[in-house]
Amino acid sequence: MVRGFGLGSALRVGSWLSVWSKSDPKTAHSHLGPIGVSPEAQGQWIGRRLMDAYCNELDRTGEAGYLETDRPENVTFYRQFGFEVTDEILVLGVPNHLMWRNARR
Repeated sequence: MVRGFGLGSALRVGSWLSVWSKSDPKTAHSHLGPIGVSPEAQGQWIGRRLMDAYCNELDRTGEAGYLETDRPENVTFYRQFGFEVTDEILVLGVPNHLMWRNARR
């Protein structure tokens, strides 16, 4: 990471991940890491298809899902799939939304 991003950025990312990991729920869950769709591919429903597949797997296995986002517009997107904000924390001065979704039978 240091080679790719530089020392300062690597330290910031490490700090950010450390704060997130301290907020990780203790109950069993499937943790969705950061995802994104490149700008030139946006509008092609790729993100929606990824989330559909993830949520279908949660429902199939009976697992709860968990994710974090620092983008308020993503909260609306994730709510469409049944995720709800359970907490908000500051990471490097930026509000981050912690979101949870129970499996649907």
